Amino acid sequence: MLKIYIKNHLKMMFRKKWIIILMVLFPLLLIGTLSSVFGGLMNREIALKEVTVGYSIKENIDFPTTSFETVFTENNIKIEKVNSKDKEQQLHDQSIVAFIEISEDGYTIYKTSSYPTELAVIETLCYSYFWQFQYQIINVSQDDINLEIEMLNIAVLPSAVDYYGIIEIVYFTWFGFMALTSILSSERKYRILDRIKVTAVPNWTIYLAKLIPATIICFIEMTIAIILSYLLFGVHWGNLIISLGIVLLSINAAMAFSLMVFTFCKQILMGVAIMYVSGFVMGYIGGSFQMYMFAPFNESIKSLSPIYHTNRALVELSTSGSSQYTVSCISILILIFIVCSVITMLKMHRKEGVV
Repeated sequence: MLKIYIKNHLKMMFRKKWIIILMVLFPLLLIGTLSSVFGGLMNREIALKEVTVGYSIKENIDFPTTSFETVFTENNIKIEKVNSKDKEQQLHDQSIVAFIEISEDGYTIYKTSSYPTELAVIETLCYSYFWQFQYQIINVSQDDINLEIEMLNIAVLPSAVDYYGIIEIVYFTWFGFMALTSILSSERKYRILDRIKVTAVPNWTIYLAKLIPATIICFIEMTIAIILSYLLFGVHWGNLIISLGIVLLSINAAMAFSLMVFTFCKQILMGVAIMYVSGFVMGYIGGSFQMYMFAPFNESIKSLSPIYHTNRALVELSTSGSSQYTVSCISILILIFIVCSVITMLKMHRKEGVV
């Protein structure tokens, strides 16, 4: 029975060819427009300000200060020895922006809240130097230096084409519900659900009969858009299998959410309006228009949007080959799918008077 419903719904969705065409064309249009507008911003070089770093060595350890200072001076960062007792005063006066305290057990960085870009570079240089230090310096064993620094995540900036080529696909996965409107409209117009209930078809069959074909249609649309964006703009994705898997999860989560919304809305237009507003808000916060790395929202606000986690995961997979947001992205999308599906099923039972 489920296969018959899926087949019939697929036929109904494929009849709405204009929806499929628009779902393919709109992402391509936004990719071309936004990548042109923001191309200069994404591809610019960031100029570092002149800053000074202080450091001290706590114990009498055989530490190569010359090579350590050279690492910073070659990167246009001034470094000088500072008495450990004076570090707080100099940090407060901003005569130094960071203080590195080196000991036999490791090293600690004290820093101000100013110059975040320069501090990120300083931390990266420290990490790189001490990682080489523990392996290359003969007089110090590997266990003598412990890397205690909390590294900032300094990802390579993607090109505007790659950025918008990825995130606009993610954005439009949340508008795949348009394929559902033809099914929902027919059901309510011809009271199809009332007829199905007479045959005692379980609610999970009715639910999956909408979810599966809508997911298939949207996945086909996004796959075509991905292929065309590569051919037209040269959009570079990371691990294609993982990326497509995340896109599919995003579609599933979006479909489950939209089915929940339509279940609670008596009018389809109201459900469509709610979905459009929800998608826009999540996309606006998550970086679908303004790039998330330059967005004015703090991290706690951006983290509320599932689109933000998906964008971060896919963009960083493209630029760096890995992302710490992959796990949170997958977890959130699965959670949305499960919660929305359960709520929808409970609502369907309530309509029957079972609950």
